[in-house]
Amino acid sequence: MINLEQIQKLEARVTKAVELIKALKAENQSLKRTLDSTQSRMQELETLVDDFRSDQKDIEECILRALENLNELEDEISDRQADEGKPDEELQEENAELDEEADDSLPFEAREVEEKPTGGSDGSGELDIF
Repeated sequence: MINLEQIQKLEARVTKAVELIKALKAENQSLKRTLDSTQSRMQELETLVDDFRSDQKDIEECILRALENLNELEDEISDRQADEGKPDEELQEENAELDEEADDSLPFEAREVEEKPTGGSDGSGELDIF
């Protein structure tokens, strides 16, 4: 037969089970909120990644177009230089190199005379040779 003590133990176990179920339900709700929050954050991040990839693709296309434009410009300049001969800058650089080579081949005294201003040091207009 069932006595009062057994019923009290059963009641205590049922009470414990009910409290455990309540705690587990609360934890389950908390985990669901965390999951929902995490999933929404993940969707935001995926959207940002997609936007980034799209922007990166647009940037790459712009850079490629700019490089193509630069290549076309370079080709036009090369064609123009081939048509017109050497540009003035190249001619000036070559002349400067030739002048330096000529200066190196002159004797030391002649270089000094070339470097002195014309008209001599006394202002008479005569060259100062010695």
